[in-house]
Amino acid sequence: MKRFGAHLMLFALLLFVPHLTAQRSFADYYKQYPFQLDHSAIKICFLLDGEIQEVVPGNDNKGHKCTIKSNIWTKDDKHAMEYCYSRIPHHIIEAKSENVGGQLITKCTFQVNVMCPPSYYQILGRCYKVYPGRFSYASAKKYCEDLSVKKGSNARLAEYYSDNLRVDLSQLSLDSVWVNVPHLDTLYANGKGKTAAVYVLDTAFQYDLKPGTIMMDDERSNHDALCEHTPPMTMAEMYLLAERYNEIYPIHVTETGASFATSSYMTITQEGLNETNQGAFVPKFNTQAIRDVCMSIGNVINVKSYPLVSIEEEWEQERVNGLRNHRFHLTSAFKNDGCNHLEYKDWDSITETQVPVYQMKSQADLHDKDHCNAHSFSFHVEARLPTMAAMRAPALCTLHSFSFGYAPCPVNAGFELVEFDRGNGTKFCHYIENDHPVRYEEAKVKCSEIKSGLSGFESPAEFSAVAKRIAPKTNQFDQHYWLGGDIPCKVDCRQGYVASWTFGVSRNTSFLNNYNHLGYEWTDQKNFDTISFRKDVNAFHSHHHNDYAKMNFVCGRYPEMVTVKNDIKTVKNTS
Repeated sequence: MKRFGAHLMLFALLLFVPHLTAQRSFADYYKQYPFQLDHSAIKICFLLDGEIQEVVPGNDNKGHKCTIKSNIWTKDDKHAMEYCYSRIPHHIIEAKSENVGGQLITKCTFQVNVMCPPSYYQILGRCYKVYPGRFSYASAKKYCEDLSVKKGSNARLAEYYSDNLRVDLSQLSLDSVWVNVPHLDTLYANGKGKTAAVYVLDTAFQYDLKPGTIMMDDERSNHDALCEHTPPMTMAEMYLLAERYNEIYPIHVTETGASFATSSYMTITQEGLNETNQGAFVPKFNTQAIRDVCMSIGNVINVKSYPLVSIEEEWEQERVNGLRNHRFHLTSAFKNDGCNHLEYKDWDSITETQVPVYQMKSQADLHDKDHCNAHSFSFHVEARLPTMAAMRAPALCTLHSFSFGYAPCPVNAGFELVEFDRGNGTKFCHYIENDHPVRYEEAKVKCSEIKSGLSGFESPAEFSAVAKRIAPKTNQFDQHYWLGGDIPCKVDCRQGYVASWTFGVSRNTSFLNNYNHLGYEWTDQKNFDTISFRKDVNAFHSHHHNDYAKMNFVCGRYPEMVTVKNDIKTVKNTS
């Protein structure tokens, strides 16, 4: 085997060495532990003749530990720790060099907090599996990434980030598999820009090199794929990470997660200006930079880290926790313009769900005018506060043992309910009043009574789903329904836009202004200030709120946010 040119990739050799244990069956050993625990970790504990216990007796949330004793001599506890790390691919929480009755032993205790599917092998909080097939490097990489789509994980081609992995990966049944090797240029002069590698575990290659040596191979050659993913976070893992990394990133653990502030001060990013009909220029913002920083910090400690979602439930946990590190902490929530706190949205990165920061709760929500100059959203120990876009503060990142979701839309007597999936996990509840036409101000009050506002739509499909259920029982000649819109346009406006949705009932101002307006003027002149839907001509119309004595109406709201626990029992048994 020779070194190939700079366009080529790598290979490495591993040798499998089995462990020996007492004469008992793994099936009998496994039955001793009825709680949920990673299968490969139990097997390691079995092979090393260890005993499994709860880290804190009676507290399953603090994880489980395995303690093994070896006749290997070590000089002291530091030497014992080095030995334990060399043998066991898990968090070592204690290592002791002991003299027991004149016999020198080394005791290792390792902790297991996350759970991989039974067919995977866990190494330091990551799950590994060999997928057989004759893959080129590119196809192996794509195969692993496609597993994320099929199984909802964050799978990728495995990364060879440390020479210690050659020992841990030797426990897998390998012939030759593709992996990634960062910083290959430190190993080969012609390795700059290359990251792919192959592990080889057989005797088919005749060269005089020891097991684990990295060699180059053609990226078009065929090998199996070694894929990895990070399993769902658990409370035990967060407790351990908080203890280990607290000096670098002070981590605060709550009942459902853990949070930490970024070390640098941040601000939200302005990405442009939009010109309105009135000739004003409205700034546009996003918080992608905050999401990127949180993700990058998570990569350092091998976890999925996200910006803290700015809903009230999480703020309450943080408030109780103190939030004492800094006066303010930024979140990833923002609004572009508008003067209402209901316009604020945040992003639950775990489920890729856009969530409302505030729920509509009362008629008072419809008259909130205190947020016109605020764009970003921050946490203070006393309150959740809107802030100017230029404010600089550390951002709050989080590790979650749960994700956010939406509860079912509540049923309200006298209204016909349409629950619509807006995509990315977002649901919206529409309540159609077909029976009793009312004046505009009364329609707003009626919606407020069911904790909603006059409704809006984000797509033709959503609009169609609601329109199919609109069937006025009175006023058949003129089928107008009040909707939630402002004239002139106030939120996410562009040149030519007449109106915008109110109170966060929709994020798609373009749909409102570019849909059909047949049968009536679509203008911000003549003191027009409201919008409606007219079913018989399938159009949005603009009005003054006194143009029509009475109309039917559609109310709308997001359902309540709920937390969905990512319990290790929910991990799929995938093969």
